[in-house]
Amino acid sequence: MMSILYRLRNYSIFTVSGNVQNYAAMLRSVLDSEPGLTRDRIMVFADWDLSAFQRIAPELVDRFTYGRQTPEKPFAITRENNRGLRWAWQERNDDAVLVEDDVIVKSPALFQQLAQFAEAYGGRCLLQPGIVGFIYHNVTCQPNDHLQVHQEPKHFPIICTYFPRELELLIGYYDEGITSYGCDDNDYSLRCVKAAVLQLACPRLRVEHRYDSGSVFKQKRAQDQQRSINYFRKKWKGLQDTWP
Repeated sequence: MMSILYRLRNYSIFTVSGNVQNYAAMLRSVLDSEPGLTRDRIMVFADWDLSAFQRIAPELVDRFTYGRQTPEKPFAITRENNRGLRWAWQERNDDAVLVEDDVIVKSPALFQQLAQFAEAYGGRCLLQPGIVGFIYHNVTCQPNDHLQVHQEPKHFPIICTYFPRELELLIGYYDEGITSYGCDDNDYSLRCVKAAVLQLACPRLRVEHRYDSGSVFKQKRAQDQQRSINYFRKKWKGLQDTWP
């Protein structure tokens, strides 16, 4: 763990969710990790009704702030992620933490520790814990008890990710020209590389990514994927080793 001499950074956690059962399990793990988190610091943008959550986990219904996803079609993951970043950065003046709804937090005080790393690097960084399970094309974020911090020089999978407040000016928001999953985090990651913002995995910390490719939400995200891939490739033309 980083030194306690670093000042405490304030952070708020948001999720874009299309699976109420996933979200209930994720939220429970977040609160197990940091029981002191208050309702105003946890936001979900959901395509399910609050009554559905109440049937599954009534004891947690007062532990988060509920918001509906934008009704505008087609669905755009970048638009919803930007809502979360604006909520944390502008409305709350906090650092932002994006946690996907199929993540299970495994380490105690996980977000507090990420906040300490963020302060140690002056907020000029994107941070993520070690990830057990599905991590796309990236191996840097695999858990490792012998590494406190590991820098990723290229593509950073944004799954459970800490966005310091400084990134609003250094990088900005998601490019909403990309609407589907996959290219959204690659684009943001490449912009970090271009701006010399560090992408740091903290592999002693742990989350599990239970990738839910069969959910209706993921299917909705996939519908516009080819258009987003074409947009991404045109934007980053000439970058030969870029996925996808």
